[in-house]
Amino acid sequence: MSDSQPVDNSAVQDLPKANLSYRLVLILLMVGAGALFLGYGRTWSTTTLAETGLPSLVVELSGRDVQPAGSATAIVALAAIAGLVATRRIGRLLSGGALVIIGGVDVLLALRFAGGDRSAIVTAVSERAGQDIDPSRVAAATETTWWWAVTGVGGMCLVAAGVITLVTSARWPSLGSRYEGGAAKADAPATSAWDQLDQGMDPTVEL
Repeated sequence: MSDSQPVDNSAVQDLPKANLSYRLVLILLMVGAGALFLGYGRTWSTTTLAETGLPSLVVELSGRDVQPAGSATAIVALAAIAGLVATRRIGRLLSGGALVIIGGVDVLLALRFAGGDRSAIVTAVSERAGQDIDPSRVAAATETTWWWAVTGVGGMCLVAAGVITLVTSARWPSLGSRYEGGAAKADAPATSAWDQLDQGMDPTVEL
């Protein structure tokens, strides 16, 4: 009788799919983080207020100015890449849940801006003018760009990465050593090279 353990063929067959999902998550995180850094760093709005006899007041606001809470999510996305590589089952599940949340925040903030939320712009323009400016006047004098949509796409990438992590991370090779160990043990020699040397045998000679 042989004392060797049977190889879990189904686990070995799942390795390509697990590796694919792992790579896909890392790609989504890199794309999402890049989109967030780019989108929040660009100009979202330009407000031009004209006063009779005075120079026009021009206020340009980036995504970081308009959505200061959302701009930090790009850093979190980069940190999540390191977290998924360095941690195991529990850590990756926590990272996946966090990605879904912060990505959802980015999408929500982008949709709010697209829906006409100009409160941050009104506040910034009033501070620059040194007086309270009527919101309707600010809205009429403001031109917006589409960079908010880039942050929305970045947020969706984070949500997708988080969902895939929650669903598939349990099958990632680094989380289940038995998946990697099963195939390795099947092909491993019965005696290591060091043991062969101890026995006076040449491990470089095939038996």
